[in-house]
Amino acid sequence: MDSLLNLKHCVFLKFYGNFKMLRNLKRAALRNRRKYNQEMKKNIVQAAQAVRRGELIIFPTETVYALAANGLDPKAKSKIYAAKGRDFSKPLQLLLADTRDLPRFVEPSDLTLKTGRLLRHFWPGPLTAVFRAGPLGVILTGKATIGVRIPDHPLALKIIKKSKLPVMATSANKSGGPEPVSGRHVPAALKKAAKWVIMEPGPTKFTAPSTVLDLTIFPPQILREGAISRRMIEKWL
Repeated sequence: MDSLLNLKHCVFLKFYGNFKMLRNLKRAALRNRRKYNQEMKKNIVQAAQAVRRGELIIFPTETVYALAANGLDPKAKSKIYAAKGRDFSKPLQLLLADTRDLPRFVEPSDLTLKTGRLLRHFWPGPLTAVFRAGPLGVILTGKATIGVRIPDHPLALKIIKKSKLPVMATSANKSGGPEPVSGRHVPAALKKAAKWVIMEPGPTKFTAPSTVLDLTIFPPQILREGAISRRMIEKWL
């Protein structure tokens, strides 16, 4: 009888010990999550402030890491080209957080019903759509066209919203270098050139750049096949 009671007591202690361990693990995970969220909030605020000051920032998207700056500040955009070693003839892309901002930057006649259906299907996501630039879009790119994307990444979207400025960006790599699909692919020189750098563990969601679609011509033309395949795009053209 005593041995049976001892056995039950041991089983209870083992169960209780496992319960306490699981409870402590859950509490630790909750603390870590809260700490991570606080750090991310700080990162978002600091990154947005850096953009407003005309500095470079680096942050992840679902495709590649972005090197970005205030699109209304010519000096800030020049910093992107200098840090990346990018030819000035190659435009930057505009990152938006909301499709409602699109008419501010593109020719209204490009925003047809068919184009709207296409964008609703692929945005937010890895599609860069090229439009004829409106007056403000010309200021941003210095060209007659403008490439626009709404990333499908919560951190990127929050930075764009918090900046309250047109955010122009390109991939955070040296021109001709490997696509920065993880933090380790971002060159040290670019990290040094940026005022604020946000990294995440592991690779990006798609590990490929966005697909670029030119909507200024008919039929629309795929300029670069990336995370979205040609076959997927053609279903909506």
